[in-house]
Amino acid sequence: MLGGRRVFGGLFEIRINRIGNRSFIGNGAFMSTGSNLGDGCLLGVLSAPPAHGTPAGTDWLGSPACL
Repeated sequence: MLGGRRVFGGLFEIRINRIGNRSFIGNGAFMSTGSNLGDGCLLGVLSAPPAHGTPAGTDWLGSPACL
C-alpha cells in the first residue's frame, strides 16, 4: 500500500510519496503518507520504512524496518 489515507478530526491528510529510481517495493509492504524511499533502495515484503525516510542504496526489512 502506498500512502494509505490518514483521517483525524474529520480531515484527510494528503501528501506525496517519493519512490527513488531503481527502487523495489516488496509485496505487502506499506509506505505511509508522505514517505520517501531513496534511489536504489529495497523495501522488503511486509515491511514499512522508517518515518524519517531512507538514504539511497539501502535495504529495509521488517516492520519496523531496520538495515
